[in-house]
Amino acid sequence: MDDLESELRVPGEELGENESSDDDESINRKRIKKPNLPLAPPIFKETPRETGFHKTTRNCLQHIREVLLHHRWQDAAEYMASYSQTLEDTTANMPQLYAEIIWRIGTEILHHHPESKLEDYNSFYERVKHSGVKHYLKKVTAFMSPTGTLLPRLPSEPGMSLLTIKIDKIGLKDAGQCIDPYMTVSVKDVNGIDLNPVQDTPVATRKEDTYIHFSVDIEIQRHIERLPKGVAIFFEFKHYKPKKGFTSTKCFAFMEMDEIKPGPIVIELYKKPTDFKRKKLQLLTKKPLYLHLHQTLHKD
Repeated sequence: MDDLESELRVPGEELGENESSDDDESINRKRIKKPNLPLAPPIFKETPRETGFHKTTRNCLQHIREVLLHHRWQDAAEYMASYSQTLEDTTANMPQLYAEIIWRIGTEILHHHPESKLEDYNSFYERVKHSGVKHYLKKVTAFMSPTGTLLPRLPSEPGMSLLTIKIDKIGLKDAGQCIDPYMTVSVKDVNGIDLNPVQDTPVATRKEDTYIHFSVDIEIQRHIERLPKGVAIFFEFKHYKPKKGFTSTKCFAFMEMDEIKPGPIVIELYKKPTDFKRKKLQLLTKKPLYLHLHQTLHKD
């Protein structure tokens, strides 16, 4: 990249060893203009008003680029842990650009790091998705992946059962006002730890009165017989808030093991924040508004 300017020079712009140095030829060379290409300026460069925090993050990004070139994934992960603090920078004038850089580099590091785990992917995804950056990742999910992040059904095994949960609809008093609504489905143990990959539904587009319709199937990514005691399946209803510029959890619901039965089921909605440990639960409303599901068990 440092030689880009020299590579873009047009013939006659530089003096060769055998070229004439007459005044006329010098004048002609001065009249030749360099190509006017729309080259982008550096994304982050030193400015007179930058704070110590901005200087540190700018240098950190440079270090990340250097270690990525040498495939030093652990060093890159450590630098990224520091650089991701830019998501909390309220003075940044390019928040969406920060998020996009962190998302692209972060997923590359997780993909190549030899010790990356499922929990690392989920944690990173959730942090960037809810960072208040004009729901950049929300748009990526909606437009690049029409099916959300839903996963296919696992292969069947003799004597083992698989569960498909159809999210039919959710009842909310302000259903018509919810923008880009979707559900995040996760399977948690008694301590709120993920047991399965977290899945997002596509954005729901059908709204009728006090209902938002999803009509989408969720394939639980573990055989029912292999789920530990105390497990629960969580459903977080999320929507975009344009005034605040981020995606928010409005309410949540959950199913416990004794509720896993074939057929329809209606479960209550609780106020945010999502309580994965199920210790302090508050109903969202006293009105008869619920999450409507349908369960199907597949047994070989």
